Formats: sequence, C-alpha cells, structure tokens
Amino acid sequence: MNTTRFILAILLSCLLCLGIAGCGGETASDEVARGTTVEVPTQATPSTGAAPEGSTTQGASSYESLFRGNLARTGEYSGPGPTGSPEVAWQFKIDGEQPKTPTVSDGMVYFGGGGKLWAVDADGGYQKWTFQAEGTVASCPAVAGGMVYFGSFDGSLYALDAANGQEKWKFETGDFVVSSPAVANGVVYFGSLDGSVYALDAESGEQQWSFQTGAEILPSPAISDGIVYIGGYDGYLRALDAETGDERWNFKTDGTIWYTPAVSDGTVYFSNQLGPQCWLFSLDAKRGTTNWYFIEENARFSAPTVVNGMVYFASQDYCLYALDTMNGEEQWRFTSERFVESPNGHYSSPAASDGVVYFGSGDGYFYGISATDGQEDWSLKVGDGVSSSPAVVDGKVYFGSRDRLLYALE
Repeated sequence: MNTTRFILAILLSCLLCLGIAGCGGETASDEVARGTTVEVPTQATPSTGAAPEGSTTQGASSYESLFRGNLARTGEYSGPGPTGSPEVAWQFKIDGEQPKTPTVSDGMVYFGGGGKLWAVDADGGYQKWTFQAEGTVASCPAVAGGMVYFGSFDGSLYALDAANGQEKWKFETGDFVVSSPAVANGVVYFGSLDGSVYALDAESGEQQWSFQTGAEILPSPAISDGIVYIGGYDGYLRALDAETGDERWNFKTDGTIWYTPAVSDGTVYFSNQLGPQCWLFSLDAKRGTTNWYFIEENARFSAPTVVNGMVYFASQDYCLYALDTMNGEEQWRFTSERFVESPNGHYSSPAASDGVVYFGSGDGYFYGISATDGQEDWSLKVGDGVSSSPAVVDGKVYFGSRDRLLYALE
C-alpha cells in the first residue's frame, strides 16, 4: 500500500472514531433548498429485487454489543446510564495509540488500540486478555454468539473467542478494514477500503457474498428490515439485500460519506461532506427518496443518533444539535464556554439513553445533556480530548480519550 493510502486510512480511522460536525445550519425540503449552491437529487436510483419475506427490524435491546448500540446504528442504548454527578469508576491505560470506541458485552469491554484488541473487565477495569493483530485496530468490535469480530489495517476481519481472545478465523480483503462489523442472523457484514461490502458466515468466515462499489468504504453498515445500508468515499449511500447482496437502490451525493448511517421508523439518516459544506439527509428507507436535508457551511457532522422523534449530532466547532425527525427543524443546540481549540477540535458521535445524550469533546470534558431541552445535566473533566464514541451499559458510560485511557463513569 502506498504512503498516500496509508495516510488516508489513518485520517479516516480518526474520523470514524470522532464524529465531527459544525454549528449553525439550514433545513431544506425537496422543494426548496435555502442557502445552498449544490444540486441534490430527490430520488434514488432504484435497483431490481424485493425485500426478503419475514424480515424484521432488530431493536436496540437485543444488539447493544455493536457499534452505535444496535444493528440500525441509532446510537440508542437501553442503559441505564450514570445518574446524579458521575465520577470515574475506573480508568485503563494502553500503550501507543488512544483507545477506540468500545463495545460492552457480558461484563467485558472490548476495544481497539494500536495493533491490539483489548478485553477489560467492565466492573473492575482490569485486563482479561489482549490479541495482537497485524495492523492497527480502528474499527469498533461486534460481539455475538460468544465471538468478537473486528477489522484491522492489515486488511483482515478477525473472529476471536470472546472469553479468551483465541483466534477462530480471519478473512483477508484487499485493503484496510476500518468499518465496524454488524452481525445479524449468523452473518457478519462490513466494508473495506478495497471498495467492497462483504457478508461472511459468522461461524466459519466463509464468504456469502460481496458487492463492489469501486470506492473506499469507511463507514459501518446499518441493518434494518433485511436491508444493509452503507455509504462510501464516492458519495453514494447504497441499500443492499442482506441475503443476496443485490442492490435495492442507491442515492448519489456530490460529496463524501465519512460516517455510519442510522435507520429508524422507515427512515435512514446520514451526513455527507462536500468541501466546506456538510449535509444531514433524511431518506425514505424503502425507496431512497429525500424527506429533508439540513445544511451548514464550514462544518463536518458526526454520525447521527436517532431516538424519540429527534436526531442528534455533534459539531466540529463545538455544538450539539437536536433536529425534529419529521421535518429537520432545529429544536435546540448546546454549546459551552469551556469549548476551546484543541489539536483536533472534534466531538465524538453522541449516544442516548433514558433521556440523556452523552458525548465527548476536544476540550477534555465528557457531557451528559438533557435530550429534551439541551440543558447540561453534568460534565466531567478527563485528562485530554475525548474522541471515541461512548457506550452506555448497566449504569456506566465507557469511552476512550487522547490521554490513552479508557474511562468508565458511574
């Protein structure tokens, strides 16, 4: 792999962990786009094929051992999260790079950092095991059926025994795997920088199908009602049949899709970057047609969190937004005088649980914000900027920081 592609992968792995966005913005419908100079299609390009019979949407409560809390990647956790004024329950330091976004399952916290996957006790914060991959581990692991799955810069998707970290199998792609895998109905789905979306048998690692997009795939797949939704560097959001890999439809933007989409109530939400402009789209999940979009100049939006009729996303210049899912109208924004410039100046993508939105900031604070009105419930200073996305499980919230510590607050 050449130097340019290696630098791109480093940048993109950081972007996937951070979830970046901008303050201020406009909402546009199909009919009127206020303040925009970019022509956006209102209908996707359809593909042939029908949804599999009997397909269902899996809820957050069944699939919290995944990036963004569930298969649909809504960022919602059943929790509960910390209450009152949380304190640090424990912190765990790793060598080299900062801890990436964690996954919590059966009393264990799994996360990447440097070239390793780490497993740490969720209550006590002590190491259970580590696994040395052959490249940087930037993707958030998925845990299912006693196995933990994750990608690496060595181009492989690994499957380990979740209890002891022993390798069960690995599948080699043609380039870095930054995408965080999703596991549904015995199949593992993920993307690669080689331009393909893959579906593998979760038990054996045998390839079920692949779909070649022709462009690097950085985001993670979201799955709902038998459809895999995934974006790419070419600016396309694609809807693929989960059983066959056939393309149901695609939606073309003029920019780049850096982050993972979220699917809720028949709608798919995702952000798109075009130069200094950033867009948040709401599409009909079955047809790929535009419901509305929200635009801001000089911004970069994080992955969206969707819960209770609101969509939340964080911002590069230190705002947390809440929009109405029906029309994209801004309901509130949160900012703080403590927000200062930092080496990256980025937020993590938010998580939501029990009426609280959780996120970290480049100012070194971690926040709990009221999901209803955007008021600060609490905040806690940690050692450096927070760039991983949080996981909220069993009264604790877990996240990584640039001080190379994984934190558990309660």
